[in-house]
Amino acid sequence: MTKTNTILNGIMSNAVSYIDTQETYMAVSTDTTAPTVSDTTLGGTELRQAVLSSSTTSNSIIKEVFISASQFNGNTINKAGTYSASSGANLLGASLTNSIVKNATTEVFVSITTTVSVVNV
Repeated sequence: MTKTNTILNGIMSNAVSYIDTQETYMAVSTDTTAPTVSDTTLGGTELRQAVLSSSTTSNSIIKEVFISASQFNGNTINKAGTYSASSGANLLGASLTNSIVKNATTEVFVSITTTVSVVNV
């Protein structure tokens, strides 16, 4: 049993490290459709920018981005996701958000937590 746990812990650690290096951009979108595993973009009108801060735990990656008062105005943020590049890269993960109406008086911090788990089959 100890060997199995050691192996699984190593797999988890490597997965967290790899995902952390790939999720370098975050985006918000006006799209309200629930994400699916086959999505390659968030859909809708999208604002994508470099991750502002990143941290990890033993099984999760937390990414944050700041949307200033001058960005994405006149749009409603409904979805957020992560990418590996500023354009052209496939969506790595996404989630619906609480709707946020973005205007010139609103600044928004968006945080996405990716949780990694090993499923024993």
